[in-house]
Amino acid sequence: MYLGLWYKDVGPGTVVWVGNRRNLVNCGAFLGLDTGGDIFLQDFMRVTVWIHKSNQTVPRSAIKLLDSGNLVYGDYSNLTAGEYLWQSFDHPFDTLFPGMKLGWEKKSDIDRSMRSWRTSFDPAPGDYLFRLDSGDSGQLSQLLLEKNQRIQSRWGPWDGEKFSGGYALMDNQAYRPIFHSDTDAMYFTFEAKNDSILILSLNADGKLQFLRWNNNSTNSWDEVKTLNMAICDQYSSCGPYGVCTDGDLQCGCLDGFTAASPEEWYKMNFTQGCRRNTSLNYTDRRICKEHPTEVA
Repeated sequence: MYLGLWYKDVGPGTVVWVGNRRNLVNCGAFLGLDTGGDIFLQDFMRVTVWIHKSNQTVPRSAIKLLDSGNLVYGDYSNLTAGEYLWQSFDHPFDTLFPGMKLGWEKKSDIDRSMRSWRTSFDPAPGDYLFRLDSGDSGQLSQLLLEKNQRIQSRWGPWDGEKFSGGYALMDNQAYRPIFHSDTDAMYFTFEAKNDSILILSLNADGKLQFLRWNNNSTNSWDEVKTLNMAICDQYSSCGPYGVCTDGDLQCGCLDGFTAASPEEWYKMNFTQGCRRNTSLNYTDRRICKEHPTEVA
């Protein structure tokens, strides 16, 4: 058994969060909250799986499920004021609601990311990870989709309106992407428009999609946008010095470069990329001495 959250009036059984995806419990389990503020599942054999281990005693501890889909824990008198000691929004899985954050926050010291299910029937952690990369050595933040720690797709950096590299993550009629960065937090989130039921979903095959519930005709999730649908959305699909295009030949080379392996390009394998038509020659050290370059 799992502790799961799903939409009340959206079906069939759209699970959006699982609290014990790594550890199942037997049938007949119950959700408990002890005097120390620990949240747990326990089955009839007294096998216990911890959802949250508290480091402080809370006199009037309580759990509440908000209309936003956030499962929160804290002192009963503080929940209404939005003061939580733990919340499911800090631990997303394969689904992101509007307002949920992907990234880092100083107060909680949590780096939130999305992780796919192992299969469409098994909520255990899968191969795909979607995260906000804060950047190292002065690099700007970007969004990364990884499979087993290898980059599959990349969006960014943020240019003030969208994550560069495509049009899927820019303001449109269905949603508005939001990027926040300061000394206390750095995160990506989004805002749904037109009061629609909208989610960002990462499925077991690594497909990253904005989905909207259609309650009028199909009673199903309609695709709004797939972030990694095109070949150009795949990381390094054209190799070094390659240029991805929407034409019949998906890859080309920068000016002054040619295919590194014409035979592989003929087979539509572009991963080796391009090489320079004329090799750079740094053997003549007099060039540096006689023609120094000034950098302003």
